Amino acid sequence: MQLRDYLPKSLFSRMLAIILIPMILVQLVTVFIFYERHWDSVTRQMAHALAGEIALLADRAGNQMQAEDLPALQKSSGNYFGFGLAFEEGAILASTPPVPANYAEQAFFEALDSRLVWPWQADLRGDADLISIDIQTANGVLRIFVGRKRIFSSTSWSFLGWTIGSSLLLFCIALLFMRRQVRPIRRLADAARQLGLGRERVDYQLEGAKEVRLAGRAFRAMQHRIRRHVNERTTMLAGVSHDLRTPLTRMKLQTAMLPASPEISALEEDILEMERMVDGYLVLQERLGKKAVTTDISAPRLADRKCAPLCGRGCRPAGADSLD
Repeated sequence: MQLRDYLPKSLFSRMLAIILIPMILVQLVTVFIFYERHWDSVTRQMAHALAGEIALLADRAGNQMQAEDLPALQKSSGNYFGFGLAFEEGAILASTPPVPANYAEQAFFEALDSRLVWPWQADLRGDADLISIDIQTANGVLRIFVGRKRIFSSTSWSFLGWTIGSSLLLFCIALLFMRRQVRPIRRLADAARQLGLGRERVDYQLEGAKEVRLAGRAFRAMQHRIRRHVNERTTMLAGVSHDLRTPLTRMKLQTAMLPASPEISALEEDILEMERMVDGYLVLQERLGKKAVTTDISAPRLADRKCAPLCGRGCRPAGADSLD
């Protein structure tokens, strides 16, 4: 199996592939570059910014924080950072270190390790809207509640949605455009097929791109030359056939005046055969000069219907043979 066996066969599919393959490649490259910069740069910056605010709040609380210091700290943290605070006096954190589940959590944990000097724990999956960070102090555990959007950005899903939506929209536009471009080529092929069958395609119009119109003009010129050639051949055939009748008539006259003999009989048969050939040429010329008409051969002819009641048989008026 070769590569060309798997390639599109029709012009429509090939033109569509020429448009879609580069578009898909550009979209994939854009997505990969965005995700690399997003998860490596934006997420890391968000994690370091949040870790710095948490470290600042922990430094303000101090290692010797008491329960009566909580209201003031809650007010300042809510006004400046939008954090929620809780304090469990006498509590002790578990010694199990947190395990990151993705790159964003790993970046956030690394930022907390670099900013906090106290032991800490983080719960990033317990709530759909909030994350909690527990900091161990000398008198208890300070719990900080932070909005989940401060570390997990939703722009990635928006970007994916816009990417997929724009790709589908461009695909539909390309599909409509390709159909309009291929339609004139199909009509030109149909007109060429009708010409090959000896039928005239009178409704063919030049349309489409410049190259398709150029091919259409070449087809019309070819159709005109073929029609002119057929007409000239038919005219020449009719002229030769008519011109042959005069010498054949003279030959018939001369053989009729000669005494009968086997040679004269053979000559008369040759003359009759030549007359039949000439008659055949004339009939062919007459048929080529007529246009094809659609008729129902099973229906009785009008002449038969009019004549049958009068004479009782299927007679036909003079000249009816020339109408068939």
